[in-house]
Amino acid sequence: SVEGEQGELTAARAHLEEAMSIRAKTLGPKSPSYGDDLAVLGDLQRLAGDRERATASYGRALELLSAAPAHVGRPRAALGLALLELEGRQWAAASRHLDEAASLLATMPQEERLLARVEAAQARAVVAKDPARAQSLVASATRRLGELGPRDRAEAAALRRWATETSR
Repeated sequence: SVEGEQGELTAARAHLEEAMSIRAKTLGPKSPSYGDDLAVLGDLQRLAGDRERATASYGRALELLSAAPAHVGRPRAALGLALLELEGRQWAAASRHLDEAASLLATMPQEERLLARVEAAQARAVVAKDPARAQSLVASATRRLGELGPRDRAEAAALRRWATETSR
C-alpha cells in the first residue's frame, strides 16, 4: 500500500539521518562519505515527493563530491537531479546531469544497476528529439538490468513496455 511504502521511506530516512549525524561528528559534514549519504537522502526525499528538499540534498552532495569523482554518491546525485528535472520537463538540464552521471559511471563497473537507470532516464530525456538514440539506450539499459537479477529483470520489462508505448 502507499501508506506502507511511505512508512518504510520515513523509517529509512530516520535511520539514514541518524547515521549521517554520527558520520558528520566522526568525519565531518564536508567528507565525501557524508556527500554519498546526502545523495541517498535526496533519493528518499524524491521518492517521498519532497522535491525541494531532494533538490537541496542532491545539490549539496554534488558540491561536496565535486573533487571526489570516484564516490558513487556523485553520479547518484546527478541522476536524482536529472529525474526531478525530467519530471519538470527541463530536458536540457536533465541531459547535462545524465551525461555527467554516465561519464562518471563508465569508470565504476560495479555500478551496473545505477548506469542502467541513467541510460533509462537518458532515453526519456531524448525520445522526442532522437527516438533512435532512445531505443539504443533502452536496449543497453534492459541488457544491463537483465543480467543482474529478478527484481532488475522486472525493471527491464517495465522499461521495454515504456519504449513500446512511446514508439507508437
